[in-house]
Amino acid sequence: MAIVAAGYVVSLAEAAQASGSSAIDYRVIRVDTSTKPYDGPADTILGAKTELAMIAAYIGQPDWSILMAICVEGRTIEEAAKAWPTVKVLNGKADKETCAAIGRRLRDALCLVGERFVPNSMKPRLGSP
Repeated sequence: MAIVAAGYVVSLAEAAQASGSSAIDYRVIRVDTSTKPYDGPADTILGAKTELAMIAAYIGQPDWSILMAICVEGRTIEEAAKAWPTVKVLNGKADKETCAAIGRRLRDALCLVGERFVPNSMKPRLGSP
């Protein structure tokens, strides 16, 4: 479930960062005949930003920082641990206890995100072949 939750957060972050000309392909001519008041990319960006804000509020700032650093920015657990306030750095490496604590916090945050925010259609089914 943690992998699914990480992928979900990454997809939200990518959608939230899509703005301006990168969000719309101006080379394609389309005629909108829908009756829904949907603004396509703008609604998607706003929805992703809103969902990310709800996730951040739900898991808390320390775990949000870890989640963003590792899942979205692509840092390692050791790199994230070096930025932790109580870390002991020796020879350029973070101590094992801090790395383990960061790993546990990341796992717990991803479990919370998975349980609360990931749509049921994305969750793995138990007992399926």
